[in-house]
Amino acid sequence: MLIIKRYVLTFFWLLLVSLVVPTLAQAADRDADQDGVQDADDRCALSPPNQAVNPKGCHFRYEGAMFTVRFKAGSSWVDAEQTLALRDVAKMLARTSREFAGLRVSVRGYSGGAADASKAENLSLLRAKQVARQLKVSGLSDDAIEIRGLGRASVGGDAQGARRVDILVLPWHPPN
Repeated sequence: MLIIKRYVLTFFWLLLVSLVVPTLAQAADRDADQDGVQDADDRCALSPPNQAVNPKGCHFRYEGAMFTVRFKAGSSWVDAEQTLALRDVAKMLARTSREFAGLRVSVRGYSGGAADASKAENLSLLRAKQVARQLKVSGLSDDAIEIRGLGRASVGGDAQGARRVDILVLPWHPPN
């Protein structure tokens, strides 16, 4: 009788193990949010569907974010207040670029109502280069920064609004 009990217990134990082990293996391979990163490794388990994610499963949420630096008429100098704000933005972008390899930003300079179009374009490019330099100093790599001087910009007739540099975070795609 004791031998039969052992066989029955062994049978149920083997049955239980055969049911549980595959389930545990499936759970380890599970990807609930279907982002290509298994749940065991996914730091952002509820990332939105159809979004590019980094190796940790987090989606890129900064696309289209923009920061604007304002300038005085005819100047490409970034004042102290703007420099402090720009450093914070640059540090955030540098930190983000470490987590999202391939992050790119577009630094777009504009000028006000300079009479000569070529002078306006040169000034806008100088402004963009000044801002890009601050981004580089804070840790963003050269290949992550696209610099463009776009010359005159009309912002509803507001000359002060046209004297600016915009930092625009470009769409991110995981590196191949």
